Amino acid sequence: MSRFTEGTTPVRTLGRAFRYGIATLASALLATSASSQQSMPLSACTVGPLRNCATIDFSTQSVVDGTMLQIAINNMGSLTQPLMGTSIYNLVFATGATTLATPLDLMLSPTAQGSATITDNSPWSLFFGGDVLFLSALNDHGVGNCVPAGSSAGFGQAGNTCGGNDAFVFSFLSPIGLDLSTFSLLNMEVVGLGSAPFAESCGDPDMPCGSVPTSTVPEPATLVLVGAGLIGVMIRRGRIRS
Repeated sequence: MSRFTEGTTPVRTLGRAFRYGIATLASALLATSASSQQSMPLSACTVGPLRNCATIDFSTQSVVDGTMLQIAINNMGSLTQPLMGTSIYNLVFATGATTLATPLDLMLSPTAQGSATITDNSPWSLFFGGDVLFLSALNDHGVGNCVPAGSSAGFGQAGNTCGGNDAFVFSFLSPIGLDLSTFSLLNMEVVGLGSAPFAESCGDPDMPCGSVPTSTVPEPATLVLVGAGLIGVMIRRGRIRS
């Protein structure tokens, strides 16, 4: 004799409905992973007398033809001379990716993010060889800090970044997938635009930039694993109730 009275929904039926709902949730999480977005900030300071710092935020978005990479640069200025205008005009990154048979050699103009101002929209040179990425201001007018300064000895500011969200942004399409956790800063060149302008760089073995990833936003695939763990707990609870 059944222990369920007429009109009562059997526990097994509820269990099947519960598992169906869980499967639907899992499918939704897997679909989300297809977007494959990543972001990672780097921070670095030169180690000379100027001690100029910067934050560089990378983000990627997988698309049909490859990976869209965005680089956002904020010049935080000099720690030792905070009232001096400075400019970051050359950057080199190692990506940890494979070498491209046909490197990309592009001309890109920056766009402003946040309250950043761009007064000189001249193109920058971007060379992407797969394993290495060069970004350089062709006219030596780079990303300025929050202290506006005039040009000196051919160097200058193409605009200014002040707040934490301010940045010069460069975007391009990479034909290969990229893992931002393998990115590192190989070289950063900065110029102090005082009465006697001087350049400062970091990146060689004797003067490393010491760029350190401060955090990495989990990829959707990681979120799927977390969701799967939660699903397992929910299924176990459902079985116990059954």
